[in-house]
Amino acid sequence: MLTKALQTLGLLFWTGFLVYFTAYLFSLGYRVQNLAQWALIALMFLAWVAVWVGHGRWLGLLVGLQLGLVVLLYLLSLRL
Repeated sequence: MLTKALQTLGLLFWTGFLVYFTAYLFSLGYRVQNLAQWALIALMFLAWVAVWVGHGRWLGLLVGLQLGLVVLLYLLSLRL
C-alpha cells in the first residue's frame, strides 16, 4: 500500500514537471500546448490505474509515452 502511494506521488510530480516544462519552455500555439498537456494528464491517469491494479509493465510504457510526447513537442517547437 505504501509503495502504491509513493508511486502515485511520483507520477504526480513527474507529470507536473512535464506539464510545467512544456508550458514554459516550448514555443507552441495554445491549442497544441493545451492538447499536449491534457494528453499528459490522461496518460498520468492511465498510469495511476496501472499502479493500483498492479501492472508494472503498463506503468513503464505509459511513463515512456509521456516522455516521448515531450520529445515530440520539443521537435515540433524547433520547426515552428
